[in-house]
Amino acid sequence: NIWVLNSEYLGFSGFIDDTPSQPGSFTGGTNSNYLHINNTQICSAISACNANFDTGSASNQNATMAANASTTGMTNVTFSFWYVCAGAPNVSYGSVEYSTNGTNWTAIGATLSGVTTWTQLDLTDPAFNNQATLKFRFKWINGSTGNDPAFSVDEVRLIGTPGASSSIATNAVTPASACFNATTQITVPFNATGTFTAGNVFTAQLSNASGSFAVPVVIGTLTSASSGSQTINATIGASTPIGSGYRIRVISSTPATVGTDNGIDFVVNALPTASITPPNASIITGQSVSLTASGGLTYSWAPPTGLNVTTGETVIASPTVNTTYTVTATNAAGCTATGSVNVVVTSNVSISELKANQKLVLFPNPAANSFQVAHDFETPMQMLLIRDINGRIVRTFNKPTTEKFQITDIQSGLYTVEITFENSVYAVRLMIP
Repeated sequence: NIWVLNSEYLGFSGFIDDTPSQPGSFTGGTNSNYLHINNTQICSAISACNANFDTGSASNQNATMAANASTTGMTNVTFSFWYVCAGAPNVSYGSVEYSTNGTNWTAIGATLSGVTTWTQLDLTDPAFNNQATLKFRFKWINGSTGNDPAFSVDEVRLIGTPGASSSIATNAVTPASACFNATTQITVPFNATGTFTAGNVFTAQLSNASGSFAVPVVIGTLTSASSGSQTINATIGASTPIGSGYRIRVISSTPATVGTDNGIDFVVNALPTASITPPNASIITGQSVSLTASGGLTYSWAPPTGLNVTTGETVIASPTVNTTYTVTATNAAGCTATGSVNVVVTSNVSISELKANQKLVLFPNPAANSFQVAHDFETPMQMLLIRDINGRIVRTFNKPTTEKFQITDIQSGLYTVEITFENSVYAVRLMIP
């Protein structure tokens, strides 16, 4: 299935339909040369060299203008042609693309199928105006189904209105980057040359992350008929995807002019992570816990109450009541994210208070090898934890039934024994010499 140029219109009776004859107004009249897709095997075998295609041979074929067209100084530029294309919607169809540099191609207009008589189509876009190098190409894509005739074109014209030449040069924007999930205000400076009429609107557009303006996003406008250096205050939306290849350009409405892009990639940066270790913490009144943040370059903590420092990767928290600490992590691009940790504070019950209340006694204390717990609760112990001075758990006993708790492998120091019953929690200091 390839593009050919001929004046063949006959198919094969009962097998391949004839291509419809051209209107008499066509250059050369009816049945003159036209550009179309042809199944070369059918052409060779049964001489059906008209517009037909093989559904068993999927293809993606382009017919591209050999030379550039110049629309410099022109407005209202229209790409006009006549075509026939039966095919099948979304399966076997034709389309049109244009390029202003011969490398990057942009689709224009809808896909073409279901048309069995010669039909004229006019395509316009501001991007066609005032271009030194402009090319078009016809594209044929076919799948496993569809009807003849295949994509056929003729009477191709590029039409524009001469006028005062105008141009727009988009300059470097500030700032040159944004953060994902954050609305960013930027300044887009540009220089307009030529004559712009009353009511003209300059529009700042954002490309996709690959630098293509096939579906540009409007980020700001300026109503002005002035030429010279001007500025558009624009907004990069919070939902703009992360990417490092965005470009920004300015276009005008009257005359329709497409400006150059800003010349430097605009970056939408990813956010840092903001993790805290430990993710949750529990201490006894008077104790401290070390909180360490990760995922960023710099960190800022809040609230300051109970923190000996409020910046840096690691801080020491010594709250007297349950407190939620939040860290803001900032990466090298200046983007921020937050994380939080809850520090739960449990009141410390002294041994003397426990003895006075006849509820719980831990002995011996200090204890070198083991200790025991005596209590007068009706319910058994649910859990016994031993914490170091920083609140880290060094030993856990779930539903303990033992009389002696062995501690021979725990280093010397001051610890807290936290004992959980059915409806209460008690904490007692333990010294291991």
